[in-house]
Amino acid sequence: MLNKSLAGLILFLCISLSLFAQIPVGYYDGADGKSAAELKTALYGITHNYISADYDGFSATYWGNTYYTKTDWNTGGYFWDMYSNEQRDTYNSSLMSREHCMPRSWWLAEGDYGVANSDLQNLYPSDYTANSKKSNYPLGEVGTISWTNNAVKLGTNTFPGYSGTVFEPADEYKGDFARTYFYMVTSHEDYSDRWSSPMLDNNTYPVFNSWAIDMLLSWARQDTVSQKEIDRNNAVFAIQQNRNPFIDYPDLFEYIWGNKIGESFSSTNKASSATLITPVDGQSIDFGVINTNSQKVRTIPLKTVLLSGNLVFDWEENQSGYFSIAKNSVEAAKVNQVAGDTLNITYAPLAAGSHTANLRITNTESGISSLIQLSATASTVVTVDPVTPDEDTEVIFFYTGPWDTDSLPDNFATNISSVYSNGDLKFSANGNYLTVTFDKSPGYMRFAIYPRNAWGTNKNHLYVYEGTTLSSLGTSAIADFDNSFVTTGDSYNNTPAIALQEDTRAIKIQYAKVAQNAGINNLFVTVRESSSINEENSGSKVKIYSSNNCITASGIADPQNIVVYNLWGQVAYKGLIENDSRIFFPSKGIFVAKIGNYIQKLVF
Repeated sequence: MLNKSLAGLILFLCISLSLFAQIPVGYYDGADGKSAAELKTALYGITHNYISADYDGFSATYWGNTYYTKTDWNTGGYFWDMYSNEQRDTYNSSLMSREHCMPRSWWLAEGDYGVANSDLQNLYPSDYTANSKKSNYPLGEVGTISWTNNAVKLGTNTFPGYSGTVFEPADEYKGDFARTYFYMVTSHEDYSDRWSSPMLDNNTYPVFNSWAIDMLLSWARQDTVSQKEIDRNNAVFAIQQNRNPFIDYPDLFEYIWGNKIGESFSSTNKASSATLITPVDGQSIDFGVINTNSQKVRTIPLKTVLLSGNLVFDWEENQSGYFSIAKNSVEAAKVNQVAGDTLNITYAPLAAGSHTANLRITNTESGISSLIQLSATASTVVTVDPVTPDEDTEVIFFYTGPWDTDSLPDNFATNISSVYSNGDLKFSANGNYLTVTFDKSPGYMRFAIYPRNAWGTNKNHLYVYEGTTLSSLGTSAIADFDNSFVTTGDSYNNTPAIALQEDTRAIKIQYAKVAQNAGINNLFVTVRESSSINEENSGSKVKIYSSNNCITASGIADPQNIVVYNLWGQVAYKGLIENDSRIFFPSKGIFVAKIGNYIQKLVF
């Protein structure tokens, strides 16, 4: 029988071989001999150029089906969720989120999240509610719990140095979070002047405030690199061509922040001859769907070691001619640098359809040859003009976040003084109210409540009053939402349709607080009972999406009528839409789109 020390050594060697097996030859050569701040900056140069996964250009569903099935798929047959115990085998954007592990609001500058917004190394699939609760709180170790789903928790920090509210991951993933944070402040250290967080300072080194680095070091040491992280790192590299070095080298953080500061780091798998590190042969790049007579640019990293001569780019196949490159070659001196170089590829379609191309990268001196596969789709779009509202418009008005109380439309009045972080109105005191008036009588209203506590006898109540004018509102509530409707919960609960009187022209919603506060969203007043916003309706086959000022729909067998309403219930567009077709909508703001009985909020 092996003794414990020998068994441990064999296990360490096996793990080491597994960790290093997928590191590209020469990838970390530029980090050799460095330590502390110098090592961190070298790793920034190595990792910060990558192929963007394109957060804004692709829908959450695309990410789930295309990326997360490769990066975060558990062999048990479900998405690997570090934020909950849910085991979902289908990506549903109403139940799951693309979660920025390090909150993107921490690096917001003038409304621009930057290229880090699309970095797959920081984006994980997560339970929607857990992601919402996490918000942009710092990481920490929770004492008094304010919320938990028995996997993660929110509450007051007990780790010395910070006493605010924090988010605590499960113990088995604390190292994953620590290594993701190490990566983010390294690969995006050029964001240092943007950072705003209790965990971070505005510098490139040491970046973390002392309490935060002490905690992350502890987490990384206690929860060491897992096979899950190794597999994910390799899958992310296959997509965006960069790696998390703190997964490839499990003790690397010690050389930068820990007990090996001052020691020189030495990489493995060094190159001994001219090598093209990125992009790898067979790399695929999807440009997504864009409009004809427009263009989209994708950037690929070019990195070599020990190369002489030039890298040359030419087309093996580009039948459409819609793909082009910014240069035909690049000198070895540029791509041999630690940071390498980049190549911009432009897709500019003149006709609708699916298009592909193969770009070849060669170096005759060394015999290097790599083929990059490109794919894209062009769609003909219809530019729409606003139309005059019809007399039989089905929407009278609606309220939906994100708004603040100062920007509510003229027909709204409220004594609510605060909003939730996502803009929803926050009823937080006895007598808080919202009133709305309108020009003609609707038939029904409904909205969503975020209860935050049980409702009913001796609990919270939300009353609805109606009248022909605000001064003639009835004294008896027409609806009192009690335990027959909603109970304690962590998500919005949609009310049933509330029937209104024929002569109703004014509505008042008033809160009677007994315990905690409540939120309201999606106040929707309509002519017909069937109209409601389906943001939480995961069962509907019809889906409506908005991106880049285009409206798309899925789940439609035949062309259907679509109606788009503005904030005041006026018809902004009416016409036909086909499955996966695109309608260019030139206006900015918040709208509601309706196909049949399915209604969805759109934000442009």
